[in-house]
Amino acid sequence: MVLAFHRRSGFLAVFILAGISAIESQQSGIAPDLRKSSPPRVVKPVGQEEVKLVCNVKYAKNYTWYKNHKKIHQPADRYVVKTPRYLRITDVLKSDSGTFVCIASNKYGTVNCTIRLIVEDPTVSSTNVSGAVKPHFLYPDKMAEAKLEYTEREKFQLLCDAKGTPTPTVTWYRGKEIYRGHRSDETITPGHYHYNIHFSGVDVADGGNYTCVVKNSFGTLTHSYVFDVKEYIRSLPQILSVWEQKKPEYAGTDLQMRAIVLSKNINTKFFWYFSKSFVPDETNLGTLINQTLFESRLETPSHKAASWLKWKVVLNLKNLSVADSGSYWCQAENIVGTVQRQTSLKVTTRPITPSPSGSTVSLTSISSEIEAVTQTSMGWTDRIRYPVAVIAVPVGVVALLIIASGLFYWQVKKGRASSSATMKSRRNIGSLQAKYVVQSNEYVIVPDLKGLGNDFGTN
Repeated sequence: MVLAFHRRSGFLAVFILAGISAIESQQSGIAPDLRKSSPPRVVKPVGQEEVKLVCNVKYAKNYTWYKNHKKIHQPADRYVVKTPRYLRITDVLKSDSGTFVCIASNKYGTVNCTIRLIVEDPTVSSTNVSGAVKPHFLYPDKMAEAKLEYTEREKFQLLCDAKGTPTPTVTWYRGKEIYRGHRSDETITPGHYHYNIHFSGVDVADGGNYTCVVKNSFGTLTHSYVFDVKEYIRSLPQILSVWEQKKPEYAGTDLQMRAIVLSKNINTKFFWYFSKSFVPDETNLGTLINQTLFESRLETPSHKAASWLKWKVVLNLKNLSVADSGSYWCQAENIVGTVQRQTSLKVTTRPITPSPSGSTVSLTSISSEIEAVTQTSMGWTDRIRYPVAVIAVPVGVVALLIIASGLFYWQVKKGRASSSATMKSRRNIGSLQAKYVVQSNEYVIVPDLKGLGNDFGTN
């Protein structure tokens, strides 16, 4: 049993060493990376329980702290180095003031950070201070560049660093109330040296007006920040409903397709797609419809960043035709992703009611029927050619009537000419009969009628 245990221990040790070697091989060629550090100037009151000077470094093999150019050796009474994260000082004294430098290195590089720690006693009377100087801000330009809007989870600081003699104290206000910190792990004591507010992950509820009041016995400074925090969008849009066909839609009419969409992002985008196929296919929505044919209207106020916003998205289809039948997709897109929903449209030709028996059909009714038939073969994408067809059909009908009238006139004229020739022939025959009278005992002279054969239609 003991031998088996030692063997297992040996295998475990080999496994751990192999893991360490793998980690080192992955880190090969990477210089130390400074992830987080304290501001270059830190002011604390005398007697504070502890202060942490942060110098958080990744991939560091060597990690050393110095105070006023002297190495801080470990272990020490009140100075504790937490490698590779910070230096902690307990029971803060006036003598702890100084310049602290953190140096972290490996064989690929070196990083460092410098922090000046100032320990003051806010209860000291200004009459005991020589060379008095009224407060002034150290970074007024950075303070003026502060943003007016942040996104939930964003990290930033509200700066109020100031300098003077004696060292000025600071009190923060949120609105009209004294501000003591927005997190349980951050306590801001009024009248001490908490010059900056750190938001490591701002929340929507943190928005508002923040004012710092900096003062010593010789002057007072104030500066205010006003900002909003918009919600970090985590949700896709939701298409609550989309138009559904419940009655026949006829060619030549207009149609509005409506969709109701919810989204928390004011910058949500909308699209419509068309496909001639009635089979839904989310991998191929079809042809993107021109945005001039639809509109989106925000129907709820957007002043509350955390509320769902409601849109009505309307697709306008003018002068429908059978070619407009197919699938229509409404798509909504925000910073999280896209969603879409499908509906179908079937366009039919309106039935033509037969006219009563004996009634006449006018040219206008014929043109109207031709126009209706023509529209059923066109889609809303190519109706630009339709006016040409509307003009061409009546012109063709008029031309046919003119040709028919010409043919009728020619036939009538020909008939009249034929009738005139027949009457002339008959008059000639009558004159012949009157000239040659049959006499007794004489021969009868018979006229030659071959020359009149053409007038009678014979050969």
